Amino acid sequence: MFAWRGSSGHEKQRPLGSSPPADANGMHHGGRSEVFFGHPPLSLVPAATVGASDNRGAFRSRFCAIMADHGSELAHARPCDEALHRLPNEVAAPPGPIPGQTSFAEVRLVVVPGIFGECVARKVLPFQDAEVHLRERHGLPPVEWVPVSGRSSSAANAQKIAKWLTAHPTPAGRRLILLGYSKGATDLIETIGRYPAAIPQGAAIVGVAPVVSGTPIADKGESLYLALAGVPFPGCQPGDEGGLSSLTRRERVTWLAAHALPPTLRYYSLPAFARKAKISAALRPFYAQLASHDERNDGQVLFQDAIMPGSHILGYANADHWAVTLPMREGYPALSGLLNQNAYPRTVLLEAILQTVLEDEPR
Repeated sequence: MFAWRGSSGHEKQRPLGSSPPADANGMHHGGRSEVFFGHPPLSLVPAATVGASDNRGAFRSRFCAIMADHGSELAHARPCDEALHRLPNEVAAPPGPIPGQTSFAEVRLVVVPGIFGECVARKVLPFQDAEVHLRERHGLPPVEWVPVSGRSSSAANAQKIAKWLTAHPTPAGRRLILLGYSKGATDLIETIGRYPAAIPQGAAIVGVAPVVSGTPIADKGESLYLALAGVPFPGCQPGDEGGLSSLTRRERVTWLAAHALPPTLRYYSLPAFARKAKISAALRPFYAQLASHDERNDGQVLFQDAIMPGSHILGYANADHWAVTLPMREGYPALSGLLNQNAYPRTVLLEAILQTVLEDEPR
């Protein structure tokens, strides 16, 4: 397991929204050159050295117990070792608790969708196909999806999330779980840094296929995206046009270096990656681009870029970036040929996530 380590963050922080400082030659490194000059020094190190804890064995135990108990009744069932990668040094854990005895009645699950999520929200939302089972069998109250902008920056969406959480406070006795999918995790990380009072202490922050340290996809595509930012997208407005820029390594690593995640919240990371054969056709060009860096990617994010500092690493889903949370093929049946690897036991995955967080005592 690997993650990026950046600079310590002791350097002077610049005001939000200000221009980056000039270098020794008086140059401000904007645009594409910031891919090379715009973020702190980095090194690729084992995840444990950046404060992440290894919970893969315990999570696998829960996931497998659920799959054995009633996974065959749910969509896209498969052997649990085919659903979760087993990377070296995973420590085995005792069998998980009996799944049928777990109640989620006290859980408040709030999901933040990813980039372009607003554009497809009428057809598909993260984990929407898991809600019925979790409500009927485990008493989960209705899942709430935060209506963030599908094309705006993480700074803009952080403000939306903070306002939404303030307007919709968590009832007494409920345990708040904020689940960020893809850029939704990026937006949550900025919410924590910009509006810390909006998220109650003890809440759990879960990143599924999260973009934590940025992605080379954004680094390479930023200029084209900005050139086309004014083009209408069905279902979502351009917003501040900063959606893809927020996913560059330049912005993400700089943010992480200057804003440590507070220990008053609990963090969980669940990256995804798959072999080329398990990547949907629509994502394979992006997979190929990332494979020049590392084949362990999900078609959008490298596996080492998806670990929140100080988080519990739950496991690595054997799925592409869409399959792990989005029932895209059900939402867009006419595109089934391009979404040919969208099957994944999402309901079992979410049930295991909720069970893990619910049983984890707040720090």
